[in-house]
Amino acid sequence: MIYFFISAIFITIALYVILAILFKLPSFKVSFNIAKHVKASEVKKNPFEFLATLSKPLSKYVTLSLSKQLKLEGLLTSSGSAETPNQYVARLIFTFTFICIFAVPLSFISPWLILIPLVAAIITVVIIDSEMKDKSQKVQELIEDEVPRFIESFSHSIRTNRNVINIFDTYTLNYDTYFSNELKKTVADMRTGSQEIALQRFELRMNNSMLSQLVRGILATMRGEDMTIHFDELVHKMSAMRKQRLTAQALKIKPKISALSLIRAMWSIGVLLVVAMVGILSQY
Repeated sequence: MIYFFISAIFITIALYVILAILFKLPSFKVSFNIAKHVKASEVKKNPFEFLATLSKPLSKYVTLSLSKQLKLEGLLTSSGSAETPNQYVARLIFTFTFICIFAVPLSFISPWLILIPLVAAIITVVIIDSEMKDKSQKVQELIEDEVPRFIESFSHSIRTNRNVINIFDTYTLNYDTYFSNELKKTVADMRTGSQEIALQRFELRMNNSMLSQLVRGILATMRGEDMTIHFDELVHKMSAMRKQRLTAQALKIKPKISALSLIRAMWSIGVLLVVAMVGILSQY
């Protein structure tokens, strides 16, 4: 019986190998790599995505001040979200209310259980807001790293070439970064529509104060004004900001250097004390 079972297994394996060769099936290694690649490329679905859909009709009832709306719009755009500030706030309010509804049935069991949905709602809203701000912060760091180089490059190029699209094209050919990809979108937008509106959209997406000053200078240049002094001032400002940033990074590293120096000093003192003790004890 055992021999029959073992023979059946080997025959099954042999049939599978023959069929795999005939139908040119991929090997297990190839199949595993393909499955791994597909799994990695899949976009993770948000379990609370339906709340965003349900909250959209409520966004027209949300009122925000102009300053708050502009600030949120910059954060949402830089984080890659397609939501408007009103839709984002409506989603937060709706998510908070939806979770708090579970407090009603729990209140019949015990009044203390009401705190669970309330705390969960607060934590969920804070997490959603933090994730959006973290994405925006990461994008801002990428932009801030490249803006000085772009401003310097543009200020030098604009002296000999007044074609803004040509300057942008040259920059995107030399660099392949997040900022240059956004610049490519702006160039395409400028070619298909109004250049002013395209630059204003670019300014809004980047949400960077120094880049906003550059865009204002570019718009003035396109109107025929001489903005050479303005661009020179921007270059000086960016140089100063870069020095400040490097100083801040150096200050962050300084405690590590101090701690390492302290360890070395303690080690040297310890060795000297051991040598001194050995010398004293050898005299007795």
